[in-house]
Amino acid sequence: MRNFVAYVFMGSGVLVMFVGGFWGLILSLRVLVEVGGFWLALAGFILFPVLFAFAPFYAGVALNDWTLLKVSYGTMAIVAVSFMIGAKVMGKA
Repeated sequence: MRNFVAYVFMGSGVLVMFVGGFWGLILSLRVLVEVGGFWLALAGFILFPVLFAFAPFYAGVALNDWTLLKVSYGTMAIVAVSFMIGAKVMGKA
């Protein structure tokens, strides 16, 4: 039963990671299309780690839209907490 609860927390973390990551990618690409058009969005898609790191801050400062920052970094925080709880319940922390 203890492992089941740990796997539920870790599984929910994985689900949040995929949904939030995909949503963050779509929002980041929309920012790049708005700023530089299709070719900048294509370059951002190819270099997506850089896109995830800098696009939320650019959208917040330049466009005054902090939604992307909340989605991207909020997702990371939720996933980290979920995995920490799962590891603690499992006894591997």
